[in-house]
Amino acid sequence: MLSAARHADAAPPPGAPSITPQDYAKFCEFFYRKTGMMFSDTKAYFVERRLQDRILATRKTTFREYFTMVRFETAGVEMQHLVNAMTVNETYFYREDYQFDALVQHVLPEIAKNRAPGQPIRIWSLPCSTGEEPYSIAMQILENWPQADAYDIQILASDIDSRVIADAKAGIYSDRALHRLSAQLKGKYFTQHAEGFRICDALRQSIDFTVVNVSDAMAMRRFRDIDVIFCRNMLIYFDDVSRREAVETLYDSMRPGGVICLGHSESMSRIQSMLERMGVNIRGDTMRTQNVAAVSVTATLPAFARAGSAIDVQIAAMGDATSLQGGLLLVTSLRGLDGEIYAVAQGPLSVSGFRAQGAAASISRGVTTAARISGGAIVEREVPYTLRTATTLKLALKNPDFTTAFRIAEVINRRFDRVAHVLDPGTIEVAPPAGSTDHVIDLIAGIEELPVEVDLPARVVINESSGTVVMGADVRISPVAIAQGGLTISIAETPIASQPGPFSNGTTEVLPRTQIGVSDGNGRGLGILHNATSLVSLVAGLIAFGVTPRDLITVLQALRTAGALQAEIEVQ
Repeated sequence: MLSAARHADAAPPPGAPSITPQDYAKFCEFFYRKTGMMFSDTKAYFVERRLQDRILATRKTTFREYFTMVRFETAGVEMQHLVNAMTVNETYFYREDYQFDALVQHVLPEIAKNRAPGQPIRIWSLPCSTGEEPYSIAMQILENWPQADAYDIQILASDIDSRVIADAKAGIYSDRALHRLSAQLKGKYFTQHAEGFRICDALRQSIDFTVVNVSDAMAMRRFRDIDVIFCRNMLIYFDDVSRREAVETLYDSMRPGGVICLGHSESMSRIQSMLERMGVNIRGDTMRTQNVAAVSVTATLPAFARAGSAIDVQIAAMGDATSLQGGLLLVTSLRGLDGEIYAVAQGPLSVSGFRAQGAAASISRGVTTAARISGGAIVEREVPYTLRTATTLKLALKNPDFTTAFRIAEVINRRFDRVAHVLDPGTIEVAPPAGSTDHVIDLIAGIEELPVEVDLPARVVINESSGTVVMGADVRISPVAIAQGGLTISIAETPIASQPGPFSNGTTEVLPRTQIGVSDGNGRGLGILHNATSLVSLVAGLIAFGVTPRDLITVLQALRTAGALQAEIEVQ
């Protein structure tokens, strides 16, 4: 059992399964990925007891059985119950009230200076627990800010625990939660209730309560243009990585010049460092990171990829970076749509273009803000799938084609006695013959050895960023007339300095001087390109017109528009 101080009145519930240290570590890592919350070893007994309660509530017998259910459930119902069980909520009205005083005495008046009457002022409380904080904010504004009626005050409140949100909406509190309130506030905003005191309907309806996980980037998008954020005593439960992600989320939610209120036990120095990593400097000195680029990193996880295998990654600049040439990608986790980390990427970037710049001129070729790292990511997580137990197999054609699909099925049926059926141009279903003892894997191995003549479509692939053109052997051109030439316009700025005469008390002036040149190139006039029956004759005919690879892109697209190109064009 996990090491922790146990109390006589806190024994495990009857029938509760034991949880090993390995199980505890696995759960903590999973819970951290889902919520950003960390549990130290000192919380082991607390976590174990809450887990045991949930295991029994779901009628599971072991931790691993329960853990598998939580990981792979689609509705997320039990995950929410688990979050509710692991969060502790204890607060009261007007806690750390000096921040509420600062809100109405300094923060809101400053915001009102740049806000027209009638416009919204948005305040966000997170985590709001059972609602004491947002209700305290509302009462403080109504009682102590005379300009409250002149603006549309919007108070948002969120928490990861659905139970406390339900309690906040109900607005029923014990006398202990109200011990900091004056008799005047109690009488004005609360009424007696069988379970204590209930806050008035007008106040309850003025606050928008919602269940939100700060680590859920999609859900957090609804929080935008926030003027004031009360985020007190939340970041202390996060590690450095989760704390940085939370600060990034809060920063993205705020208006320029917004204010964030932290708990008294939270340090601003770490948050300063995190904001500086995002390019936001809040210290006295100015820090510039001109050689750092914000990029997006994407990759495709191939089928049957195993942990430790390498995959390619694509990188693209997201900000105002002008070039990724010579760049190095720092360690970056690659997540799927389910939020899980499947691979980790890092390494030097390979850029197809280049860019050079001097004091008065620059030149670029290709795209320098996109890059690639061959084998730059290592797979950390596998997609579970057992091929050997499959009873049927569906072959998916990368390029759907009726002719190719029919030929593949025909070859397979000749070899394996009619086990393949064409479902559509891109899918062929294959099953082992009746009574056969062979597995699907044996069938795949036999199919791979079969020769198939592929029906290749006539296709031209164009990569405009690099100027690359690839044409298939079946590309044909009908007789057509082509006129091809080039037009070049050059503009050069050579400013000159005009010096004043001696003793004239004049000043030196810079006078602009612009030189413009126009060249229509060496156009070959109008010519006839006869019926090209092969790739060699097609290329030879285009070269005869002096078509460069970059011009070839425009020519091919024009031929396609004219109906003379008997091929499909694919632009990458």
